[in-house]
Amino acid sequence: MKLPSSLKIAGYEYSVVYEVHRSRDRGSNNPASCNSKAQTIWIDTDQHRESQESSLIHEVLEALDYHYELGLSHQTIATLETGLYQVLRDNGEHPGAKEKA
Repeated sequence: MKLPSSLKIAGYEYSVVYEVHRSRDRGSNNPASCNSKAQTIWIDTDQHRESQESSLIHEVLEALDYHYELGLSHQTIATLETGLYQVLRDNGEHPGAKEKA
């Protein structure tokens, strides 16, 4: 299964854009970014597939934090992403998981 090209987050339609060398070309160390006002998530495809999946979850949490005004620290978002990705991955439900028959 391919990673999604769009996601519904907090009732908003987000585009998910995959770009090669995004971090390098923009002079950033961020493997992904989210602009909730533009309703767009960008994922750098230079990173390993697992990192792309993990980055997508991280950016979804960033969007939720924005829309629901949670005020989560970046550390909290990163910790939640790591834990959530592990649970989803170990149970075959992560963003790139194959569809179940």
